[in-house]
Amino acid sequence: MNLRVVTSFALLLTACATSKPSVRIRDTPEDFAQLKLTDTVLPHEDGRRASPGEKNYEWWYLDAVAADGTVVVVVFGDNWPVGGKVRDVTIEVTPPGKPTRKARFKTDAAGTFASEHADVRIGSNRFEGDLERYTIHVDPNELQGVGCDLVLERRVKSYRPGTGFMGSGEEFFAWVVAVPEGEISGTVTVDGKTDTFRGSGYHDHNWGNVAPWDLMRNWWWGRGEVNGKTVVMSEMRPQQGRGNDNMALLFIAGPEGDTARLHGAAVHLVEGELTDKEVLGYDKERPSSVTLESTAPGRHVAARFERQGAPTTFMDALANMSGFMRFMARVAGRSPSYTRWRSKVLIDVDGAAEEGTGTIEFMDFE
Repeated sequence: MNLRVVTSFALLLTACATSKPSVRIRDTPEDFAQLKLTDTVLPHEDGRRASPGEKNYEWWYLDAVAADGTVVVVVFGDNWPVGGKVRDVTIEVTPPGKPTRKARFKTDAAGTFASEHADVRIGSNRFEGDLERYTIHVDPNELQGVGCDLVLERRVKSYRPGTGFMGSGEEFFAWVVAVPEGEISGTVTVDGKTDTFRGSGYHDHNWGNVAPWDLMRNWWWGRGEVNGKTVVMSEMRPQQGRGNDNMALLFIAGPEGDTARLHGAAVHLVEGELTDKEVLGYDKERPSSVTLESTAPGRHVAARFERQGAPTTFMDALANMSGFMRFMARVAGRSPSYTRWRSKVLIDVDGAAEEGTGTIEFMDFE
């Protein structure tokens, strides 16, 4: 998932949302047939999927955690934020206990995008792979001294909930987790200093033909590692007038195969108690934890993500807007923001409890 969703004033228009077809995860046999997909994710699904258009957008996302706790996040985007008509690359490097170093490169140049597999070139930066193996190059000369050369090798089979398409009618937001977890290695450069990086990585790919805030009020997303198992969870809550399906999902898997692959009515999310705000200017309390739990009788599966400490990333979508825009947003009762935290991850499968670590984010369009 991606944090720059919050940067458009178009968010404010959702205050006036009207009734439209309900949003749902498209997972029926008819959906698979219409989209020409099967249960198996294929390399072309991580290639170029969005055709050029005013409202069409796409991004390829990577996050990785090194053995020393350093976190790297990389995003290659096209027409993102929606309607921006630019291609861009962003990188964040967060050493343990130190501030996050962020950098961005954007261009009006078209870039190149392969359709048979992921091969995205924006400026002198490249994100290329075939589900099994990826190479990611971010040029520090184009991104204010921050860059990387990384190789990501998949260890957990690619995943999507149903077809990966969430939407209503012809409007959709799509998601495929090309690498739920993989070994990552290479180098990371910050301000002329290049360090070796080795750890665990994750890569997903999103695209759509309608702004996400037109479909959703907010979402939770998280991923973690628990004793060799990868955990991916999300809940995407529909915008007003878009139905009541919260589109929750829970995926737990390892190199040997899936432990749980649940979405829709098969899983629900429960939020923990609200805690005090921890960021200057952050005017909303957030739950201290979120738990995804299976709903069917019989086998019990649950995953709990508990926030740890202050956010590693916080973005106030109104911060860089004019005073008038901020005033109008407040009048409309809007305070869109993005927050990411480190988290403890606990899973329970039929009473067998295990603990690990991960990350969790809350994307709020309200």
